[in-house]
Amino acid sequence: ENNSVVDNSDTEINAPATTGPLKIQKLSISTAREIEALTYIKMFVGTQHAGKAVKVSSVFSNKKNTMCEEKVLSKKVDSQGYVNFASIVAFAKFPDHGIIKLYTADGTLSDTKEVTIVPRQGTQTF
Repeated sequence: ENNSVVDNSDTEINAPATTGPLKIQKLSISTAREIEALTYIKMFVGTQHAGKAVKVSSVFSNKKNTMCEEKVLSKKVDSQGYVNFASIVAFAKFPDHGIIKLYTADGTLSDTKEVTIVPRQGTQTF
């Protein structure tokens, strides 16, 4: 007679589905009509990451001249899967290039998006 107990609670099989990698899936950059206004960044990372704490940064330039220092900001993914933040300074010119970075809550770089921006007012999506 076999008295061994079978353990069917394999944690890997019963673990919840993974949320997938933390990546910048879509990015919008908005510049105001007024020079010397902040530039706004709206980043879609996916609804599966809603409520998660993340860190983000942005660096913008115009004609290869950096317009601001990179500063990492702590943010939370909203219920729709977006992270919204603004440039840390207002710019005297419209940017023509941007580097947007997404980090995990502990500061590990998760994704980088480098974009060429048409230097004008309005929202551009990448």
